[in-house]
Amino acid sequence: MIAGHCVQYDRTPTQDGYRTTRTPDGDRTWYSIGASYEQGPNWGFDVAYTYIDISKESLNLSRGFFEGVRVPSPQGDLPIDSTVDLTGTTQGDVHILAAAVRYRF
Repeated sequence: MIAGHCVQYDRTPTQDGYRTTRTPDGDRTWYSIGASYEQGPNWGFDVAYTYIDISKESLNLSRGFFEGVRVPSPQGDLPIDSTVDLTGTTQGDVHILAAAVRYRF
């Protein structure tokens, strides 16, 4: 049997000014373990587990919608543009489980 582990730190490429609800990425720390077992000359079994902790990041957005759009009305064309402000945080985690059966021939 062979076993191993790994810890990895992965900085996000997403800069604070570009972080949105669509790209809520943060720095990631990966924790992985795995094992292989050989059953005779031909068979082998592998298992692995990875946990990824995505750091807590802030979201501070102000986005305009329908800028320059006007809607006809009896009082004349009315603007419908608006601004949405979003303040919050994002955080996440990922669990990955892998297993394999190998046969050599």
